[in-house]
Amino acid sequence: MGSIIEARALSKTFGDREVICDCNLSVRAGEIYGFLGANGAGKTTVLKLICTLLRPTSGKIEVDGLNAVTYRRSVLMKIGSIIEVPVFYEHLSATENLRIHLAYLGLEGKADIAETLERVGLPSTGSQKVATFSLGMRQRLGIARAIIHKPKILLLDEPINGLDPVGIREVRELLLSLAHDDGVTVMISSHIISEIEHIADTVGIIAGGSVIRETSMHALRAESGGNFEDYLINLMSGGVDNA
Repeated sequence: MGSIIEARALSKTFGDREVICDCNLSVRAGEIYGFLGANGAGKTTVLKLICTLLRPTSGKIEVDGLNAVTYRRSVLMKIGSIIEVPVFYEHLSATENLRIHLAYLGLEGKADIAETLERVGLPSTGSQKVATFSLGMRQRLGIARAIIHKPKILLLDEPINGLDPVGIREVRELLLSLAHDDGVTVMISSHIISEIEHIADTVGIIAGGSVIRETSMHALRAESGGNFEDYLINLMSGGVDNA
């Protein structure tokens, strides 16, 4: 399949500090793209640029063939995302929070809230106030909010935070189902190699604000010589030739 996300010569500067520098990446439609990098490498900033929360200083991003700056509203409708910690109306229920989100998108009454909550592992919680939710439940609700409008693209920034081992496995299975059964393109950032290793089709490695390697998981496994985790850690620190 062709690329659904393309970034070319992307840069982002905050004051006199260049956080993203000449960054290029390409995400194919329908794949799970693992975005690996150490803390502070620039993963979250790139995701914010893709989903138009930030405007690039220079360079270009295209989402499903649309310039993300020029066609911001249309791009937003194609994307579901969790960037950093999901924030909710604490005094409202899970259902009410999702209704507000749908109303903001102009889709009120056009999605099955109960079904979405069940799919992310939150059955029978629709009337429960979010203030009573655990961290793991909040992460699940964040995923529910990200997928309820059936986006073509799902951007997830460290999505397993706060989840126990069972929750991690369930989220992994959900992401695989979304990609393989529903055709959703999933871009998931993490600094945890095992999280990406289990699900990614393609891996992009970012270091110092630039993607230094972009290749298939199969190719990385073959290159690692049986020492996959150490090989990836070395890549993430810029210690391996990435030509």
